[in-house]
Formats: sequence, C-alpha cells, structure tokens
Amino acid sequence: MISMACLNLASKVQEVPSRLSDIVNTCYRCLHPEKPPLEVNELYWRLKESVAKYELVLLRMLKFQYNYDLPHKYLLHHLLSLSHWVNEKDFKNSNLTTFSWTFLQDSFHTNLNLIYPPNVMATTVLYLAVHCCKLHINSEGAHRQWWQVFSPGTEEKELQNISTKLLSFYETTFRKAPFNEE
Repeated sequence: MISMACLNLASKVQEVPSRLSDIVNTCYRCLHPEKPPLEVNELYWRLKESVAKYELVLLRMLKFQYNYDLPHKYLLHHLLSLSHWVNEKDFKNSNLTTFSWTFLQDSFHTNLNLIYPPNVMATTVLYLAVHCCKLHINSEGAHRQWWQVFSPGTEEKELQNISTKLLSFYETTFRKAPFNEE
C-alpha cells in the first residue's frame, strides 16, 4: 500500500500524474502475476481507497513539504554556462553533455542524491564528465575554479569523493552482471 501511495504522490509531484487506477492495477499485477487482472469489484475499490488514505498519511509525515529540488535544472544551467567558457568545437566534440546526463541519471541508482544537495550533485557529475572527456576548461587568471562558481563552498576533494562513490556504483553493477564474452 505504501509503495502504491508513494508512486501516486511522486507522479503528482513530478507533474506526470498517473491515474490511481493504473497504479493499483499495475502494482496488483506485479505482486500477483499468477492471478488474473484485477476486476472492478470490492477488492479494487478497497485498494484504491487505501492508497488514497496512505497518500494522506505520507503527506502528513512529510508535513506537506513534498516539493524537492532536483539536480537536473542545475546541470542544464551549468552545461549552458560551461559551453561559453570553452571552445565551441571542443565542447560539441567532447560528448560532455551525454556523459553528464548519463552520470546524473545513474546517480539516482545510489543514495548520493539523498546525501548531497542538488547543486553539488550537478557540479559533481559535470566535474566527472569533464575529466572523462578530457575537456580543458581555462581558469587562468580566475580567482576561482569553474566548479567553485557553480557550487560555492565546495572543495575539489569533495567532488572527487562523490565522484569516487558514483564510479563505485558502476564497478559493483558490472561486477554483478558481467559482459558476455564471445
């Protein structure tokens, strides 16, 4: 019940609302794959009502503070700003955008986005992507490095630490599912 309520609330928060009936039916099928699809009967209406009640419980637990800042908007801003700091040809040929978005999406498979603020996560994935792409960002004569502009107060050591944690996700993921060697 709680998971269905969480899915329902999350879909509303992210402005991609799903019908409660779709969530109930999908979750029911996942939990009971051997049973036929849920019919519109007393069980269906009880489940639907329970999910709505649990959603209210969740909202109360969250003290109705359910709008959370995500790193995506920061990364978009950082990429746009960074594109003006480097040679346009180098930026386009670097795959920096692809690497950055991939790292950010993959970071949601970890708990890093719960630990670090969204602007720090956006700066970290960009920092990691810049190093992977070997893109040179000229900071000569500047009082601060580019990542300090995007995330004031963040030290390079912290970005390296978060990057290492994110990279360990890939290490453990690929260790569990080795490639087919033919």
